[in-house]
Amino acid sequence: MSPACQVDFYVLAAPGVCASELACRLCLKAWESGHRIALLAGGEAEANELDSLMWDCPPGRFLPHGQDSRGDAAPVRITTRAAD
Repeated sequence: MSPACQVDFYVLAAPGVCASELACRLCLKAWESGHRIALLAGGEAEANELDSLMWDCPPGRFLPHGQDSRGDAAPVRITTRAAD
């Protein structure tokens, strides 16, 4: 039996909202609540952008993260492939 999984979708309708920064903030909130996170990036460039942002977004905070392509093991995983 697998544990429950929650999937949330957000529509960025307001101009000036940065999707990558919102993703970082949502991941931080989920991690602080004790959840494990898998963040699906659209490609390697986007995965690298998210990786860079998570070092200091939101400012002054660190989000323990890693990329699947590098074999990193962390509470927040950035991946470019959907789970089977």
